[in-house]
Amino acid sequence: MVKAVQAADLVDALKTPGPITVFAPTDEAFSRLPSETIHSLLQPENRDQLKKVLTFHVLPGKIRSSDLVTMCSSGTLNGNNIQVSLIVNEARISKADIECSNGIIHRIDRVMLPSENNPPSYPNLNIPAVAKAAGQFSTLLAAVQAAGLADALNGDGPFTVFAPPDKAFAALPKNTLQHLLTPAGKSQLQKILTYHVVTGEITRENAHRLHTSGSLNGSDLHFSNQDGHFMVENAKLVKENIFCKNGIIHVIDTVMLPPENNDRRYQSIVGTAQNAGSFDTLVKMVQITGLADALNGKGPFTIFAPTDDAFGKLPESTVQHLLSPAGRLDLQVILKYHVVPGEVLSGNLLKVRSTRTLQGQPLHFSLRVNDANVIRKDIKCTNGVIHVIDKVVLPPTKEVARNR
Repeated sequence: MVKAVQAADLVDALKTPGPITVFAPTDEAFSRLPSETIHSLLQPENRDQLKKVLTFHVLPGKIRSSDLVTMCSSGTLNGNNIQVSLIVNEARISKADIECSNGIIHRIDRVMLPSENNPPSYPNLNIPAVAKAAGQFSTLLAAVQAAGLADALNGDGPFTVFAPPDKAFAALPKNTLQHLLTPAGKSQLQKILTYHVVTGEITRENAHRLHTSGSLNGSDLHFSNQDGHFMVENAKLVKENIFCKNGIIHVIDTVMLPPENNDRRYQSIVGTAQNAGSFDTLVKMVQITGLADALNGKGPFTIFAPTDDAFGKLPESTVQHLLSPAGRLDLQVILKYHVVPGEVLSGNLLKVRSTRTLQGQPLHFSLRVNDANVIRKDIKCTNGVIHVIDKVVLPPTKEVARNR
């Protein structure tokens, strides 16, 4: 990085009295870039491009790690925004709060590359007008009219609309769409459309931090990253942050259908996991170990819940062993390692730093939970809270062996 700063003629800029905050990629982080990319960036004729990359890692002001979790995004010296939650864009902070005379450094594990695509903005047009001008939302606009919601979406707002294009509506059964557009289907259509609208402006970056937001329908919308794609429930964001006079449009690839039970907050931890559809392995394991009754109890508990994909990362033989009678005690140890007594919300994770699980061993919180990323947080239940993680966290080997 020092060599790149010198090649970009930014040494004096980083010696400014500041204060400034630098997200500093290590040598290993730079080594992850293709060698030809690094070679090209260091050439004199590409100095301007190198400056754009490096200034994308610098923020004005002194921002400590404790401040990062309260921020949704921040403008860099590059002019672009970076999104900060448990990670900075796609980079993990490996060492935080390195104090300097003119600011602070957070060490990160990869080089962040700025996007050349700025989101469109229509400051003089309301959401329906922008949708009409786009030419791919004729079915959505017809549905909004049939549901009697056009005046509402032309209101002051602000609103955030997750907008399915015509091809998303075309994927619905033909008779379903026809019914929804009739007077008999108006009530159901209103429920579906209001499930796509949130009060207030939620950018893609805010959604990444919030993980959950209530829709006008009354049901929660959950945001997540799956296989490199940003998801709203089961819909993929295909275009984001279209700014309008009275809100924001995000284009999604699927018409989202609201759950039958609109209020998920009144379900226990196990019930919430069962209805989520992505925790089948976890629910099965909880049931066969006899822990379901405990996790349906009064609590409160905090559970770091691995998804089915997370369990899929384990060796198949390991999963088979854990599901067998011979592995029952080992499975109990591992499951209890994911449960903390009391309700620990995400905002307290960095303050807590570590806490003991039901299994007896501590979990350590920094910007992750041990070596697992939190991909959805603060799912409220009647008896506690769920944080979704992308990896099964394993207790020390000796704790498992002791129970064999």
